[in-house]
Amino acid sequence: MSTDDPYRTPDDPQHQPELGQQPEYGQAPPPPPVYGQQPYDQAPPPAYGQQPYGQQPPPVYGQTPYGGQPYGAPYNLPPSGYVPAPTPGPTGSTIALIVVSAIIVLTCYGIIIGAPSLIMSIIAASKASTDPAGAAHLTKIGWIVLGVLFGIAALAIGVGIAFAVSNG
Repeated sequence: MSTDDPYRTPDDPQHQPELGQQPEYGQAPPPPPVYGQQPYDQAPPPAYGQQPYGQQPPPVYGQTPYGGQPYGAPYNLPPSGYVPAPTPGPTGSTIALIVVSAIIVLTCYGIIIGAPSLIMSIIAASKASTDPAGAAHLTKIGWIVLGVLFGIAALAIGVGIAFAVSNG
């Protein structure tokens, strides 16, 4: 071999390329590994039946991998057996106040008596999901207002009848 051969391998280990580095210009690449040896100091593959690189075994049929959702299931489902807390809605008292006030408003002169309690009951029904305590308080005030206005109306009708009877 001549010393001018650009493909010769230098005998000096300082001229050998680092592992994973390209050889310098004019140097030959490192020789290929002998058949059966692992190139570049790689570990041998794991034995049959062992998981490579510390991986978990595949999931059993029917189980979801990595604790995820089953295929085709919508997202954000609670776990099975979980019963969500019911969302509070308008109470029976609020609904009854709406019905009674609406019937009074639909009568001839009842708009003066039923309108304030109808407005309060509608506001209470809309607040029932966000503020149940406030809605219950507003419903209670609506019943009181309806009772007071109904009492005033009954008293006014009684006074009017008494006045009409006395004047003849």
